[in-house]
Amino acid sequence: MTTTTSARDAIALFAAQYAAAPTAAASAPGRVNLIGEHTDYNGGPVLPMAIRVRTGAAVGPSDGWELVSSLEPEPVKVDP
Repeated sequence: MTTTTSARDAIALFAAQYAAAPTAAASAPGRVNLIGEHTDYNGGPVLPMAIRVRTGAAVGPSDGWELVSSLEPEPVKVDP
């Protein structure tokens, strides 16, 4: 995958791993703070901006929690 992971990429990875379509998928841009790091959640001034790098996620029903990443090809079981 490229650095611009989209919801489409996440859907393809999910389908390849689980041989089923996900229930939901989403994608969001990364963010950098030009000023105001760690002040936004304290009500201080910030100047954030979106960047080209994105994060994509796809989910489906399961009995437990598993994480599959474009960086880790094998599923990792996660304890909730």
